[in-house]
Amino acid sequence: ASSNPYPSSYNDFSGKILLKSLQNQQISYNSNIIIYENRSIIQITKPFIGNVMNIKLHRDKPIEVNSIKNAQNLKKLIKLYEKDAHTWLYDCVINKNRIKIYKEDFSFFCSEENGKSSIKINNNFYEITIILLKKDR
Repeated sequence: ASSNPYPSSYNDFSGKILLKSLQNQQISYNSNIIIYENRSIIQITKPFIGNVMNIKLHRDKPIEVNSIKNAQNLKKLIKLYEKDAHTWLYDCVINKNRIKIYKEDFSFFCSEENGKSSIKINNNFYEITIILLKKDR
Protein backbone atom coordinates (compact mmCIF):
# COMPACT_ATOMS: atom_id res chain seq x y z
CA ALA A 1 0.00 0.00 0.00
CA SER A 2 1.32 3.44 -0.87
CA SER A 3 1.41 5.92 1.96
CA ASN A 4 -0.62 9.04 1.37
CA PRO A 5 1.37 12.21 2.25
CA TYR A 6 -1.92 14.06 2.85
CA PRO A 7 -3.93 12.61 5.69
CA SER A 8 -7.65 12.52 5.05
CA SER A 9 -8.47 14.47 8.18
CA TYR A 10 -8.55 18.07 7.11
CA ASN A 11 -10.88 21.01 7.49
CA ASP A 12 -11.90 23.25 4.64
CA PHE A 13 -12.87 26.91 5.14
CA SER A 14 -13.88 29.78 2.93
CA GLY A 15 -13.42 33.31 4.05
CA LYS A 16 -12.94 36.98 3.54
CA ILE A 17 -9.68 38.78 4.18
CA LEU A 18 -9.77 42.53 4.65
CA LEU A 19 -6.41 44.27 4.36
CA LYS A 20 -6.24 47.86 5.62
CA SER A 21 -2.99 49.79 5.16
CA LEU A 22 -1.70 52.61 7.32
CA GLN A 23 -2.88 55.02 4.62
CA ASN A 24 -6.38 53.56 5.18
CA GLN A 25 -6.47 51.90 1.78
CA GLN A 26 -8.73 48.89 2.07
CA ILE A 27 -8.57 45.77 -0.09
CA SER A 28 -10.87 42.79 0.22
CA TYR A 29 -9.91 39.26 -0.81
CA ASN A 30 -11.64 35.92 -0.85
CA SER A 31 -9.83 32.95 0.63
CA ASN A 32 -9.88 29.21 0.75
CA ILE A 33 -8.08 27.70 3.70
CA ILE A 34 -7.43 24.01 4.17
CA ILE A 35 -6.09 23.02 7.58
CA TYR A 36 -4.39 19.70 8.23
CA GLU A 37 -2.84 18.77 11.55
CA ASN A 38 0.71 19.74 10.53
CA ARG A 39 0.18 22.20 7.74
CA SER A 40 -2.24 24.72 6.22
CA ILE A 41 -2.82 25.87 2.68
CA ILE A 42 -4.14 29.38 2.22
CA GLN A 43 -5.31 30.47 -1.22
CA ILE A 44 -6.07 34.15 -1.52
CA THR A 45 -8.04 35.36 -4.53
CA LYS A 46 -9.35 38.67 -5.73
CA PRO A 47 -12.77 38.75 -7.37
CA PHE A 48 -12.47 38.88 -11.20
CA ILE A 49 -8.67 38.58 -11.05
CA GLY A 50 -8.19 35.08 -9.68
CA ASN A 51 -5.29 33.78 -7.60
CA VAL A 52 -3.25 36.42 -5.86
CA MET A 53 -1.27 34.33 -3.40
CA ASN A 54 -0.80 30.76 -2.26
CA ILE A 55 0.65 30.30 1.20
CA LYS A 56 1.68 26.96 2.67
CA LEU A 57 2.25 27.00 6.43
CA HIS A 58 3.96 24.06 8.07
CA ARG A 59 4.22 23.32 11.77
CA ASP A 60 7.74 24.45 12.85
CA LYS A 61 9.03 24.79 9.29
CA PRO A 62 9.66 27.62 6.83
CA ILE A 63 6.70 28.97 4.95
CA GLU A 64 6.16 28.67 1.19
CA VAL A 65 4.66 31.73 -0.51
CA ASN A 66 3.80 32.11 -4.18
CA SER A 67 2.67 35.67 -4.54
CA ILE A 68 2.16 38.67 -6.69
CA LYS A 69 4.83 41.37 -6.57
CA ASN A 70 2.77 43.80 -4.46
CA ALA A 71 2.70 41.52 -1.44
CA GLN A 72 6.21 42.17 -0.09
CA ASN A 73 5.06 43.57 3.27
CA LEU A 74 2.68 40.68 3.74
CA LYS A 75 5.47 38.28 2.86
CA LYS A 76 7.76 39.93 5.46
CA LEU A 77 5.05 39.68 8.12
CA ILE A 78 4.49 36.01 7.38
CA LYS A 79 8.23 35.26 7.40
CA LEU A 80 8.57 36.82 10.88
CA TYR A 81 6.06 34.41 12.37
CA GLU A 82 6.27 31.50 9.96
CA LYS A 83 7.17 28.92 12.61
CA ASP A 84 4.14 29.86 14.76
CA ALA A 85 1.55 30.75 12.12
CA HIS A 86 0.20 27.24 11.48
CA THR A 87 -0.03 26.47 15.20
CA TRP A 88 -1.93 29.71 15.86
CA LEU A 89 -4.29 29.04 12.96
CA TYR A 90 -4.87 25.43 14.05
CA ASP A 91 -5.42 26.30 17.72
CA CYS A 92 -7.75 29.11 16.78
CA VAL A 93 -9.86 27.63 14.01
CA ILE A 94 -9.77 23.89 14.75
CA ASN A 95 -9.45 23.83 18.56
CA LYS A 96 -11.59 26.99 18.84
CA ASN A 97 -9.20 28.52 21.37
CA ARG A 98 -9.31 32.23 21.99
CA ILE A 99 -5.79 33.49 21.28
CA LYS A 100 -4.21 36.84 22.14
CA ILE A 101 -0.59 37.46 21.25
CA TYR A 102 1.17 40.77 21.77
CA LYS A 103 4.68 41.45 20.53
CA GLU A 104 6.49 44.73 20.02
CA ASP A 105 5.19 45.54 16.52
CA PHE A 106 2.61 42.82 16.16
CA SER A 107 -0.62 41.51 17.60
CA PHE A 108 -2.73 38.46 16.76
CA PHE A 109 -6.25 37.94 18.11
CA CYS A 110 -8.55 35.10 17.39
CA SER A 111 -12.03 34.17 18.51
CA GLU A 112 -14.90 31.98 17.41
CA GLU A 113 -18.57 32.88 17.46
CA ASN A 114 -21.62 31.27 15.85
CA GLY A 115 -19.50 28.95 13.73
CA LYS A 116 -17.36 31.81 12.39
CA SER A 117 -13.68 32.20 13.23
CA SER A 118 -12.48 35.76 13.41
CA ILE A 119 -8.78 36.64 13.26
CA LYS A 120 -7.29 40.13 13.62
CA ILE A 121 -3.63 40.79 12.89
CA ASN A 122 -1.97 44.18 13.37
CA ASN A 123 1.57 45.23 12.54
CA ASN A 124 3.44 48.28 11.24
CA PHE A 125 2.05 47.86 7.72
CA TYR A 126 -1.44 46.45 7.96
CA GLU A 127 -4.51 45.69 9.92
CA ILE A 128 -5.72 42.32 8.64
CA THR A 129 -9.16 40.95 9.44
CA ILE A 130 -9.99 37.37 8.46
CA ILE A 131 -13.45 35.82 8.80
CA LEU A 132 -13.64 32.07 8.16
CA LEU A 133 -16.62 29.78 7.69
CA LYS A 134 -16.30 26.01 7.62
CA LYS A 135 -17.35 24.46 4.31
CA ASP A 136 -19.56 21.40 4.17
CA ARG A 137 -18.12 18.47 2.31
